[in-house]
Amino acid sequence: MATRLKWIMILQVIFGGLLVLPLFGILGISICGLAMGKDWFTIQPGDRADHEVMKWLLFVTVIVWGMINLTSGYLIRKRQFCGLSIGIAVINTLLFPFGTLFGLPALIVLLNKRCKAVYADGDAH
Repeated sequence: MATRLKWIMILQVIFGGLLVLPLFGILGISICGLAMGKDWFTIQPGDRADHEVMKWLLFVTVIVWGMINLTSGYLIRKRQFCGLSIGIAVINTLLFPFGTLFGLPALIVLLNKRCKAVYADGDAH
């Protein structure tokens, strides 16, 4: 069971990293003005101001969700807050298609009776 939890922790960290790292790259490119003459962070001709807010809101939401997934991976490694990791896995499962690829295996492992026993023992490795 410890091996399965290790793989689930790795998947959570990979998913969080996939969400966080590319977006920081996009932000860096945008700030440097290297976005091939088109900056999706600014209002384009014909856009309304609420589009600008929605773009930033989406950006921040994805960054925060990536950080939550990274935190979930850390908590799985420490064998703490199993319920939180299950909740995050449920929400990931709803984020079709990529979230499902990472959330469904996490749910299968975290809802296993042996996994609950490992969390109850507090085994950190």
